[in-house]
Amino acid sequence: MMTRRKRTIGVILAAAWGVLLIPLAVYALDLATPLDDALSVLDQIAVKVLHTIQTPQDDAANLGDQVAITVLHTRVVLVSDIAAVSEQVTVTRTVASTSTTMSSSSNPSTYGSSITLTATMTAIGGNPGSGAGTVDFAEGTVVLCGAVPLSGNQATCITGPAAGSHALTASYSGTSIYAASSGGLIQQVNPAPLVVTANDATKIYGDADPAFSVSYNGFVNGQTSTVLGGALMIHGPPANSGVGVYTGQIVASGLTSTNYAISYVSGTLTITRAPLTVSANDASKVYGAANPTFTVGYTGFTNGDTAG
Repeated sequence: MMTRRKRTIGVILAAAWGVLLIPLAVYALDLATPLDDALSVLDQIAVKVLHTIQTPQDDAANLGDQVAITVLHTRVVLVSDIAAVSEQVTVTRTVASTSTTMSSSSNPSTYGSSITLTATMTAIGGNPGSGAGTVDFAEGTVVLCGAVPLSGNQATCITGPAAGSHALTASYSGTSIYAASSGGLIQQVNPAPLVVTANDATKIYGDADPAFSVSYNGFVNGQTSTVLGGALMIHGPPANSGVGVYTGQIVASGLTSTNYAISYVSGTLTITRAPLTVSANDASKVYGAANPTFTVGYTGFTNGDTAG
């Protein structure tokens, strides 16, 4: 009987001791790590964080920076235990690949007309913005527009190439977060139309041809006939042609140009009658005699013509 009572008392004490230990265990879990437990403080927890950097408004070019961060410690420790904490952070900057495309406001265009070339930069995860790099527009090694800043994700260049086929490129400089890239196109420029018109002329029958001339319609960029190649030649009707109107028989030819498509319009030569003076020759006779044979003289025959 006494043994059963002792056993019961032991069970009650054990239960009471267990109840007391529960909050002590919870309290122990909430305690900061003690100094003598530095090894547990160095527990390393690897956390991969994909972080988008928030930048100030004046640095819009860096918006969308993709930064991979590895954090090797996240536990809070006592101030007095800082020396035992080893935090390691590795930051890797990811450079976004870009692509550059190029377009023309007019293709084909005509010599003398300006065209606007537009380069557009795109990137996965967010396109470059204003101020994020520059663009060089070039034909081979010849720079048409250099270091043009982006406006949005585009840059433009106004130019006026010569007639022909042109391989043009747009090269994006890139930035610390955007890779450089380039793109291009073939710009076809057609020659400008140039009309060479033989001016009408007039001459007197039998005279030498006048100095024939031409007029031009179609020059661009303030140019004149000095930019043309070849040699201007102008031909009229035969020199001994008779009186009349010779429509379209003043003909020009011989000029050449790469930038101009030359066409010719013929002129008209009008030949007027030559003045001819017929003078009756003086004569004399004896009174009462028959009249002599009167004769005349001619002044003004040309081309070997005679009274016949």
